[in-house]
Amino acid sequence: MTTTLEKIRKDLKTLRFYYSNQAECDRLFRFIPHDVTNLVKTYSDMIRTAPLDLYLLYCELYVNGSTQKAAAEQFDFSTEYVRKRNKALLEYFQSKFEEENRRNVV
Repeated sequence: MTTTLEKIRKDLKTLRFYYSNQAECDRLFRFIPHDVTNLVKTYSDMIRTAPLDLYLLYCELYVNGSTQKAAAEQFDFSTEYVRKRNKALLEYFQSKFEEENRRNVV
């Protein structure tokens, strides 16, 4: 089963929301656990082996919650370049999911 780019985008929006409210979420999760913690672990495990530029972009966009425009300013890149690298990041995650699916089939 292939993980679609649409699903990855949805996951990343959820992660951005979680990280922007992390202190409150973590406080509540002590009482009522939530599956978003599994999502955090899944993407954290995948991003740790990513090329450094994708790792930094992931952290800026999804952990720090920056816009692509703000990330472009942060890294002194054009907005278009950040948009292209974000697409590469989505494709990186998709390839990692496909790798995992192939390992589970064998």
